[in-house]
Amino acid sequence: MTKSKKRIESFDFVRGMLLVFMTMAHVEFAFPEVNPGDELYYVLRFAQRGFVLLAAFSLTYLSYNAWSENPAPVRQRLIQRSLKLLGVFIVLNVVTMVALMLLRPGQDILSFYTKGIARIEEVTAEWSYLRIVYEVFVVRSAFVSYDILVPIAYMLFVAPFVFKLISRNSGLICTIIFVFGVLFLLNFLKDEKGHRILKAYYNLDLLTYGIGGMVGGLLAMRYRESLHTFRQGWTGLLASACLTAVIYIVLFCSNPDEFRRTSSFYQWFHLLWLSVILLFLYQLHQIGRRTSFVMKPLLLFSRYSLVVYILQVFFLKLLMRPPYPMEGWPLYIFVTLLNLCIVWTCVISLDFGRKRFLLVDKIFRAVFP
Repeated sequence: MTKSKKRIESFDFVRGMLLVFMTMAHVEFAFPEVNPGDELYYVLRFAQRGFVLLAAFSLTYLSYNAWSENPAPVRQRLIQRSLKLLGVFIVLNVVTMVALMLLRPGQDILSFYTKGIARIEEVTAEWSYLRIVYEVFVVRSAFVSYDILVPIAYMLFVAPFVFKLISRNSGLICTIIFVFGVLFLLNFLKDEKGHRILKAYYNLDLLTYGIGGMVGGLLAMRYRESLHTFRQGWTGLLASACLTAVIYIVLFCSNPDEFRRTSSFYQWFHLLWLSVILLFLYQLHQIGRRTSFVMKPLLLFSRYSLVVYILQVFFLKLLMRPPYPMEGWPLYIFVTLLNLCIVWTCVISLDFGRKRFLLVDKIFRAVFP
């Protein structure tokens, strides 16, 4: 096998933690009857945006120097990965629907997509296909699964252009203004009924977080020594933990729904909160690295992050329908642990297969960007 890409253990630790949090969030979404509470929902909902933010941060941190030395091959590789990821997204949705039809015959597998289908049926026939494309690739439709792959693909596609822009201080400042401006508009623009016009633009939302992550990656590169100093000892861990708690109280403890609806600056606070959470998880790596039973699964999850995300969504769809002799927190904990165990088994098998069989490794590299 070819030599693996350079990896940073602390980044892998944070990414592995985010994948666990995403599993917990997906379980709550897939099982409304669980109802573990609004507090858990508002804590876990950071995971998806945090994953995109970290992906953009890591991309810049690891690829920016290579791009500055020779832009052409880096630009070509990122655009190819972007297009391949969109292809994987399309194929996965088709395969998932076919697989569910075969594995659960006679059941209404489209119940998960009800909202998206209802919206599409409202469109006139001659425009329906264009509307589907618009819903899936521009907005975000409940008609599809694995939707986080789309904004990540867009992020990879625009990355070379963002690199060129932020390479100059003036461009860096303009990019920061752009990110905060879009996040402001996401909450500020409202229709006559008071509903946010850009509320549904999930892909734009996450792409903006991704561009913000690229800015953060560049700033982390410039102030690497200061970041390393901040990470030493318990001071940085306690500071990031306290800051996370303070921002959480501001965002969620009063009236989170009302704050999100009325404040035009909600997205700014949310981006700051995500950044601080990632910094806190980055600090936790100092503790986690001392325990192999924690580090090993998290690092393996991070190495196969795309596979883990796909598997957790797919298996949750299989676990959604069967009746369970429990509800509430017991059901939530049971499904979460079951999903993580199934995904962990699949990832271990995949890693073993790649190490033992060259064909498996080649197929994996060909399919996953």
